[in-house]
Amino acid sequence: RNVCLGGGSISNGGVLLEPDEYQYNRYLFPEIPFQELKDKYFPLVRNMLSATQMPEDLFNSSHYQFAQVCKQHAINAGFEVKHADSFYNFDIWRKETEDLVPLSALKGELLYGNNNGIKNTLDRNYLAEALGTGNLTIQTLTKVTNIQNFPDENKYVVQVERINESGILLEEYELESEYVFVCAGSVGTSEILVKARDKGFLPDLSSKVGQYFGGNGNSFAIRNNIKEPTGPMHSSPPTLSVLDYNNPVTPLAAMQDIFPIGIDLNILLMVGQAFNEYTGEFIYQESTDSVQLNWANNGLEQSKEAMMNFITKMNDANGSGLDTNFIKEGVSSKFTYHPLGGAVLNQSSDSYGRLKGYKNLYAIDGSMLPGTCAMVNPTLTITALAERCLEDILKKDF
Repeated sequence: RNVCLGGGSISNGGVLLEPDEYQYNRYLFPEIPFQELKDKYFPLVRNMLSATQMPEDLFNSSHYQFAQVCKQHAINAGFEVKHADSFYNFDIWRKETEDLVPLSALKGELLYGNNNGIKNTLDRNYLAEALGTGNLTIQTLTKVTNIQNFPDENKYVVQVERINESGILLEEYELESEYVFVCAGSVGTSEILVKARDKGFLPDLSSKVGQYFGGNGNSFAIRNNIKEPTGPMHSSPPTLSVLDYNNPVTPLAAMQDIFPIGIDLNILLMVGQAFNEYTGEFIYQESTDSVQLNWANNGLEQSKEAMMNFITKMNDANGSGLDTNFIKEGVSSKFTYHPLGGAVLNQSSDSYGRLKGYKNLYAIDGSMLPGTCAMVNPTLTITALAERCLEDILKKDF
């Protein structure tokens, strides 16, 4: 369920933002002390990922004009700005500016670019460290189709398909284990667990498995008619967040994203992350033997309305406009970078990812979060919670 070895970190923009404490307690997990994450687990993750902020001289360079313009526009509109940490290697970024290495960041490679090692992806840290113990075997091109519990034998049986690069089924087989960690991402984990529960293979799973799914309130808008040059190539990674927690619709923050097309169109793409009250639910459909997302047609209106309010304030303060050429409706929520939910902590599981109803069965990934990450990119929070979960599980369950 990952795009390649390293999974989501390969197709990740490298944004590591810590949630605001008030927003965390309001929208995430007040029962999991924020200070515990801040003092121990956020620093642990930053250290593992070699996270740093973009140096000031690089932020202010000609390669990053788009973010400089956004920062000044946000200040003009009365918003607070925040610089994100990143797991990009800014020493390599600097070498790109000096033509010492092949270009990646400077040619706008974001989700899939890593041709010079500029991203500190999982195959370079967590996976590498785990492989070094000798306790990990990685099987690529495999797909988990079911999990079944045999309590009398104290084991789980995991049904697996092996496929080729074209997705063609090559073989089916089973794995047996006393412990199972489901870490297939919010969509994959929800699909596996909902199907196993509703087909009777894990019937004691909580009814809340598959619930509280959301896209972190992601919405997209492009500002046009920017008076200042924004640069012909918007270099990755995104590092600037604009905070609009007092938005009259719902709290929101917006990342200044990149729009790397090679010519200066005086436009800026922004990605909103609003609190969206509506969340969807994954439902098993017996007729098709599949799991589908149940989502209302108007389920994203709240985040779209908040984003429109924010963009209007930015434009009114800076004499810019809302583009409808690239995004015809002006603000779109038809895509998300951040699918979250489905096996939420303290709902489907305890506060350490132990799924209710079963022993030694865990869900530890983006499914732990309730459809939102309190208006920030979720990478840092998911990883910090995973560190916290595993520390307790290793101490008490093994």
